[in-house]
Amino acid sequence: LLFCSMWGSATRMVRLQLDTKKVQLVDLPTTSEDSKTVASHSILCQTPTGDLIVSDSATNRPERVWLLPHHDLTKDTAESIIIPQGAKLLAEFPSMAASACSSVQPKHSMPFDVQVICLPTEDDSLPPIQAVLCLPKTKQKSGLIVIPHGGPHSCSISSYAPGFAFLASHYAV
Repeated sequence: LLFCSMWGSATRMVRLQLDTKKVQLVDLPTTSEDSKTVASHSILCQTPTGDLIVSDSATNRPERVWLLPHHDLTKDTAESIIIPQGAKLLAEFPSMAASACSSVQPKHSMPFDVQVICLPTEDDSLPPIQAVLCLPKTKQKSGLIVIPHGGPHSCSISSYAPGFAFLASHYAV
């Protein structure tokens, strides 16, 4: 069984083997730049051959669409994290917030840096508190905009939001 669920501060793909009750995180291939942030995943559809079309999005880049082969997702493995070796990047969408009114632009870097912060809790049985800090790349002092989540009953996922990207290019968010 493959589904998406909250995993820390991101929506992630999870594989549950019903017969063994084994839970495994399904991740996508990453670059060194990807490893600096937490991406959220969505399962978009399944092809007639059983392959999955999924998307991932992070705070420092817009959405990408991937093809995950069925055989990579169903083979038994002892690993706690599955990274499909046959994953194929189908599309990479440009940043609407950083473009000049057109979504068709060459690939470019974001005008801000992203830091994922994990703060330990006083109770060791609880997971750490996670936060995402976006800082403009300019050397000028800037104000801080705090975007709180909905409280202990919900959280904000780590996905690309054009409005936040615009704010982060001018302020610490």
